[in-house]
Amino acid sequence: MRASVLLFGMFVFLYIMTGCEENENSENEVNISKNFDDDSHKTGKNCMECHMKGENGEGWFTVAGTVYDSLQVSVNPNGMVKLYSSPGGKSDALVTIEVDALGNFFTTEPVNLENGLYVSVFNADGISTSMISPVTNGSCNDCHNGVAVNRIWVR
Repeated sequence: MRASVLLFGMFVFLYIMTGCEENENSENEVNISKNFDDDSHKTGKNCMECHMKGENGEGWFTVAGTVYDSLQVSVNPNGMVKLYSSPGGKSDALVTIEVDALGNFFTTEPVNLENGLYVSVFNADGISTSMISPVTNGSCNDCHNGVAVNRIWVR
């Protein structure tokens, strides 16, 4: 009995270790949100918990989050998130990410946030809301969780 328990424990350990090695060495899958797609999940959650190197999410996101309506209760689908080098969209957008049918936006494309980028969120009708300070982290729902900071919203 003791030998079988030890053998089972070794099997479980090897299985877990092999699974982790596969994830850490896997390649980054291209995964970019598109208007009207409804394949995303976990609306409002921190996407980067799973969608990063070594984790199980499909693709390593550089920018991801969820857009809500002005009441911050219902999602606001099929809009756009644009990142600029200057506040208020006074320059050409460096990055444009479509918001899917579930209100989520995400990209695995490289996005340089090192010097900070300014964010504007557009609803499907083109109405926008902009952040006044630059962001240096693409894990949008980590900060905009509706608890410490308002959710990302547009009218």
